Amino acid sequence: MYEFYKWFIAYGDYFQPENKLFTLEHFILSGLNIIMIIIVMLKVDKSEKNVCNVAKIILGLEIFRMIWWFIYRDQSLRIFRFDICNQVCLFMPFIILFKKEKLYPFISACALLGGIGVMIYPLWVFYDYGGIHLMSVQSMFSHGLMILQILLLMKVYKMPKLKEHIKATTIGFIIMISLAFIANTIRGTNYIGLASPDGIPLLNQIKAPYHVFILVPIIFIGVILVTQVIYFLQNKKINILNN
Repeated sequence: MYEFYKWFIAYGDYFQPENKLFTLEHFILSGLNIIMIIIVMLKVDKSEKNVCNVAKIILGLEIFRMIWWFIYRDQSLRIFRFDICNQVCLFMPFIILFKKEKLYPFISACALLGGIGVMIYPLWVFYDYGGIHLMSVQSMFSHGLMILQILLLMKVYKMPKLKEHIKATTIGFIIMISLAFIANTIRGTNYIGLASPDGIPLLNQIKAPYHVFILVPIIFIGVILVTQVIYFLQNKKINILNN
């Protein structure tokens, strides 16, 4: 039992960073998320109540992550992380639960891009925890729920016209990047890979801080493309949004 505790719950002897990308563990967790998203979108009532329910689960998982981090890793304010996905998991639930609809477009593209990106390439998930660990499960399902949250949100809330949405996305992206930069400067951390490209394929061949001039535009282009995808999904009436 203690061995299971060390392996699945605690930060124990089995930790091997960067060892599970494109392996059975990766495909199991991503596959379960995809199945969850499909089932919910096909079977569950796409209502404002369920949008709020998903927001509560995302917030609960993020609080759980902070508690675990405090117990097993670092008893400091570092439990508050400022990667884009952590910012989404912390701020988006409050925006939804307090029904601040004008703020939805500022965070929707970052949430959807972050969720999809981690399903495909969960680099830091397994770098932090290695294999199927309690917290890699938490992290992967948090990202899966980010995708689900935006799909449900698109059903109950009409996003603004594309030009206005792109403007909101840009402002939201700048705010998130700025918060990560400030946190990195104060704490000596590496949120969003802004401080160092270590561990990022291809970019790790470029010395810091010059890699930022490639990294930030790539992410920005990604969120703008996702903004256009959101517009397309809503205005072309894709089946998964209308069942």
